[in-house]
Amino acid sequence: MAGVGVGTGAMNSLLGKLTALLSDEYNLLKRVRKEIQFLERELSGMRVLLERLADMEEKLDGLAKGWRDRVRDLSYDIEDCIDRFMDRLGSGDAKPKFMKRTARRLKTLWARHDIATQIKELKTRVMEESERRDRGSTSLTRVTTVQRRRWR
Repeated sequence: MAGVGVGTGAMNSLLGKLTALLSDEYNLLKRVRKEIQFLERELSGMRVLLERLADMEEKLDGLAKGWRDRVRDLSYDIEDCIDRFMDRLGSGDAKPKFMKRTARRLKTLWARHDIATQIKELKTRVMEESERRDRGSTSLTRVTTVQRRRWR
């Protein structure tokens, strides 16, 4: 499975799938698009931190390891959610006629509503992990401080 690593879980392939969801192939509810953009930004930062934590495995304390494991599990859950959604919706026609496009949107309305609900729940989990990271252990604090210095 491409993009899956011991240190980052499904984060790399997940970020690619989030980008695909934001493309025009998928007709999303407007609020879902914003939440997916939020997830993409937040998870990109988490991926960088996961990669750095993987490089210092022996120095991690229990809190940092717990955060890392929860974020990896979360990445798998988000990827599963997106895969189910993409399977249910399919990619659709590039430029379908009005009636065909309208019928398709009506048929996929529940799937789009379902993904909106799931994305909202996943966003809440991502925000909780971000807050844990910010409160974090000494290992996370040290890596995050180094990471912020490099971004400036």
